Amino acid sequence: MPASTASVKTPAKKAPVRRKRAAATKSRKAAATPQPIVVDLPKANTTPLKKRPMQVEAVELKSLKDYPRDGLALILLPVLYLEALVKAILPVIGRVKVNF
Repeated sequence: MPASTASVKTPAKKAPVRRKRAAATKSRKAAATPQPIVVDLPKANTTPLKKRPMQVEAVELKSLKDYPRDGLALILLPVLYLEALVKAILPVIGRVKVNF
């Protein structure tokens, strides 16, 4: 007889089984109990503070006593000083040329 043409049945291959990982359990270490910290503070003053009178020295300006109090000193000198100040400042600013 000729060779059989019957198909040979082979068992079907199963899909590979996926392995599940076991849930990882973390082991926790017990927290160390903190040691108490001892701080030595300086001793406080137990004596009450005494009120001392405030010493204020009056400062007298000698130049005010020597300053003349006539019309020239009170009116004209400040005006002359102002004029000299303006003449000194304007050339620095660059607005006006001043001839001395």
